[in-house]
Amino acid sequence: MTRQKVDPDAEVEALHRKRVERAMRRNGLENAVPVHTTRTNGTIDVEGIADRESAIRNAIARDETPPETLAEVERDRQAAIATIGETRLQCDALRTAEKEVEEEVEAVVDRNPGHFTRKAEAASETAAEAIASALQATQAAAAAWREAAGAWSIVRTSHRRRGLEMPPEVPISDFGGAENELAKSQSRPFPGGGRQNWETFQARMKAQAA
Repeated sequence: MTRQKVDPDAEVEALHRKRVERAMRRNGLENAVPVHTTRTNGTIDVEGIADRESAIRNAIARDETPPETLAEVERDRQAAIATIGETRLQCDALRTAEKEVEEEVEAVVDRNPGHFTRKAEAASETAAEAIASALQATQAAAAAWREAAGAWSIVRTSHRRRGLEMPPEVPISDFGGAENELAKSQSRPFPGGGRQNWETFQARMKAQAA
């Protein structure tokens, strides 16, 4: 039976979902414990425990019946500490599992260098095409701006001839800088800042491999 080739992108996507699922489980564990511990003079305190103990002592001092006993509060303290400790251990284990998934993703990439190189090249080509389209749009906008300025210049000249107050001038557009930057960037979304540099690098790698 011929083994069907697995799509590297599908592998990476499945691993990504697995990592996200583990991260969500870890976040759920972290958020499920409403109390937290602090360490004071070597003693571990749990949020709210000190207030409960104080209420008991105050009730006893007033000859009132306390709402609970110090033993009950201490039992809750130890239970909370144990829960928090176990939660931390589980979260650490999930972090390790997330790291393992990240390493699996890296392994998929390293096993399929050609595939991911072609994806990167396609992304660079797409970026170059987008820049070219933006350059054309910017050039068209600059031309339209100049046309509008020319049309208003005719109006201004008419006002001058008739001795009327001149309308304000149309400002010079800022498209020139954008055109220059886009023109310079059109071939740059490649390693080394240009398609030729990338092709030179590839040729050198092939020569070294040979």
